[in-house]
Amino acid sequence: GKSATCNVTVNAPVAPEGNYVLVESNSQLAVGDVIVFANSSAGKVASAFNSTYLEVTNATISQKVLDCTTPMEFTLGKNGNYWTFTNGSDLLGGNEKTLVLNAGTTQWTIDITSGVAMVKPKDSTYPLQYNSNSPRFKLYNEGSQGDCEIYKKKNAPTVDVENIQSPAISIQKILRNGQVLIIRNGETYDLNGRRVNE
Repeated sequence: GKSATCNVTVNAPVAPEGNYVLVESNSQLAVGDVIVFANSSAGKVASAFNSTYLEVTNATISQKVLDCTTPMEFTLGKNGNYWTFTNGSDLLGGNEKTLVLNAGTTQWTIDITSGVAMVKPKDSTYPLQYNSNSPRFKLYNEGSQGDCEIYKKKNAPTVDVENIQSPAISIQKILRNGQVLIIRNGETYDLNGRRVNE
């Protein structure tokens, strides 16, 4: 019988620089999103909780993309009509003008206009803002400090490879970024049999 083999090298897709993208409206938020709080004009991102506020670290922010290896990430949740921010097993809460963990009001409102996020504990008049004089994110009188922006973690592209063996031909089925491709005898085809140039 006839047989054929092929070797295929699949390189992971290269993501654009930056691992978080600016959230420009509430419609871009969903339960389960991983987010960070930042201020692009200062190039700062929240990095750790410190008793009553969020410490900051430097971030590279350009063209609505944020790059930082050590931000404090929060997973968005919902409690009724309100958002929740979870880091590990800790819920971020607000108490008057201070931030707390697992205490205070852990339900939040988010109102994003042109990328500026008004993030407040439920029933509070104090939004989360960036203080450039004492670099940190904390709850302040509205408009008294720098803007807060929310950046959402990018989803990594997925690549799944399945080898299909037959005595006559060697085929690989590849699922790349949701598109199914077939590699047959070293050539790549879509499911309609059209050859795909890589």
